[in-house]
Amino acid sequence: MSDSLKKFGKFFLLDRIAQGGMAEIYRARMATPDGGGRLIAIKRIIGNYSRNQEFVTMFRSEIKTTSGLTHPNIVQLYDFGEVDGMQYIAMEYVDGKNLRQFVSRFTETQSRFPIEASVYIIEQCALGLAYAHSYKDKFSGKPLSIVHRDVSPQNVLISYDGAVKVIDFGIAKAVTNVDATRAGVIKGKPSYLSPEQISGDTLDGRSDIFALGAVFWELLTGRKLFSGENDYAVIKLIETCSTHVKPPSIYNAQVPKELDAIVLKCLTKDRDQRYGSAEELQRALHKLLYQYAPEFNPADLAYYARDLFKNEIVEDRKMLLKLNEKAEQLLGEATTTGIGGPEIPIPTDVEDKTVTESKSNDTSSQKRRREESSSFRMVDFKDKVKAKPVTLDTPIELNQMTSKASAEGRYNPAPGSTRFLQTTRNTSSGLARPADGQGSRSPFAFLILLVAALAGGYWYYAENKTLSPAGAHGQKDTRPILALRGNIKAATISIDDKQVASEFPAEIRNLPTDKPFRLTVSANGYRKFTEEITISTGESKSLSINLERADAAGSAPSPSPDADLENTVVLRFNVTPIGLGTVIRVSGQTLDSSGITNAPVDKPLEVIVERDGFRTFAKTMTINSKKISDAKEYTIDVALEPAKFGYVTIKTTPSADALISIDGIEQRWATPISRKRVPVGTYRVRLVNAVLGMEKEVKFTVKEDRFTNIEERLLITDDNAREPSSR
Repeated sequence: MSDSLKKFGKFFLLDRIAQGGMAEIYRARMATPDGGGRLIAIKRIIGNYSRNQEFVTMFRSEIKTTSGLTHPNIVQLYDFGEVDGMQYIAMEYVDGKNLRQFVSRFTETQSRFPIEASVYIIEQCALGLAYAHSYKDKFSGKPLSIVHRDVSPQNVLISYDGAVKVIDFGIAKAVTNVDATRAGVIKGKPSYLSPEQISGDTLDGRSDIFALGAVFWELLTGRKLFSGENDYAVIKLIETCSTHVKPPSIYNAQVPKELDAIVLKCLTKDRDQRYGSAEELQRALHKLLYQYAPEFNPADLAYYARDLFKNEIVEDRKMLLKLNEKAEQLLGEATTTGIGGPEIPIPTDVEDKTVTESKSNDTSSQKRRREESSSFRMVDFKDKVKAKPVTLDTPIELNQMTSKASAEGRYNPAPGSTRFLQTTRNTSSGLARPADGQGSRSPFAFLILLVAALAGGYWYYAENKTLSPAGAHGQKDTRPILALRGNIKAATISIDDKQVASEFPAEIRNLPTDKPFRLTVSANGYRKFTEEITISTGESKSLSINLERADAAGSAPSPSPDADLENTVVLRFNVTPIGLGTVIRVSGQTLDSSGITNAPVDKPLEVIVERDGFRTFAKTMTINSKKISDAKEYTIDVALEPAKFGYVTIKTTPSADALISIDGIEQRWATPISRKRVPVGTYRVRLVNAVLGMEKEVKFTVKEDRFTNIEERLLITDDNAREPSSR
């Protein structure tokens, strides 16, 4: 775990997701308490590469050239630099898998990529490469003639949302680079090199087209095109590609001849016989795709991706949530500041529950300071309701450093630091002296101890929210109080957009005084309540809030607070497995991400829970007031079942409504319906044209990742059902 939860410059590394001989890649976020809003990827150059000045110069030159690339099919670079002697790149994080992982998964299941999906992926790669090849300097307008030089399945990412992105332009070469590749040095993976890369010729975009053709051939056939016992054998196959490369249809009979021609043109040894540009290749693929599969939709790729890796997605979400929560906790602790003191530095290497330090780089003085700091006993006013009496034998925390941070070694004061003071009693003189024997400081030490104790006590009094109305000396608590009542139980109560309570009744303290603040109350199925309030020091206010139902326009006024509380209960949902994208509906009302709402008792409720990749949970239920007795809350446990999906297209003459039941939910679709994603199973659909009085029932079966096409002509007397074709 030494590589997890680690501060790296202005970033916080969550976990390592890839490692190679030259670099390692981490998922990361910004190293601030609220920096978890966006994930990024950090690529760190490791080993001797970061210490090789020649490599660093080339690395920075090439990254500066490609950092301006902004295209939806190219991973965006955000930043690059050096931290602790290590070169790094901060770039867009793609939540998905690389193409090599997709190919491996299909191999495990003894299947291949659908042809239309393969064509779409390569088309998107060609779009990104075409942009890079024609990229111009932003200032001079001069073409930079960028060549990727390492197009391979590992460098093509597919997100779970279906986005296709080319990555790793880190070794891309532009004509403006000052350092050319040395003779005899080949950059790129052997199985995806072009003949001109092997021969050492000057490269242009057509080299990337050859490599992309090799990737395409592999997707269509499920096997690597250039594969040998060693790199030399692979290079010899590429050199003889004119005779080695065969049409992919020989290994996959479903590949149309038109596609054979495109692939073979990409893999021609003579680059003058290849496509002249990546854009020309993209146009050819685009035309073929919608001739071969006119119903293909780019969203289909997202369905393939999420279904192939559904188990990994669920587990990864769980782990990522835990990592981010731990990061928030550590960052929150590390950025706590003392009274007038500087910000506490965040640890540079964090284990799950403890903080570790690199022993190999310790100097003797660092070890001594760590040993000294670990012997201090801390007084933490925040964690103790009653602090122990302070004596001259007690080490004092002057800057609100927690005992946990000291014990774990996250903070080691420098020599001579006044952040901590430890004294021992000189029994012979009755005076306090410093623990290190550096002479007597008792008058000064006593003054600091007294000030620190008074400051800590004041801080505890001001910050602790559990103080009774009477202060420490019997003084009256002058903090304002806002008491709230409502006509429902569960609600989100916020002050200036910061949540302070989650149910009624509520008593709010620590409010702004003598200046207006905004009170907001929201709840599932109700209109939001907002009001600006001003409250004075020592003042108490009570407010009754009537939330109106979202569909209550023009209806009778809402009941007064507490009028119908006896007839409702706080309804909570416990959905497993844990994951993002869950949609919960109760009697037609869509709940927010909290999954909490107010529900009536002794009345039927229609509950629907949906999430991509799982079967829909649908149930009609009633919360029995006698069974729940006096309970104020009721929890519904929902266990979602993973689902396999296929696709259905329905065309009718004339147009009609398709009535179908899926997972117990009646649905009505208007034809024509194109590539509708439905769970695997057998269905009956009623095709109804009420205007013409036509109706027909059709039975069909949906198979995993297959397309079912239904084309029906409605007749008044035709009631027969037949099986549509699947492919």
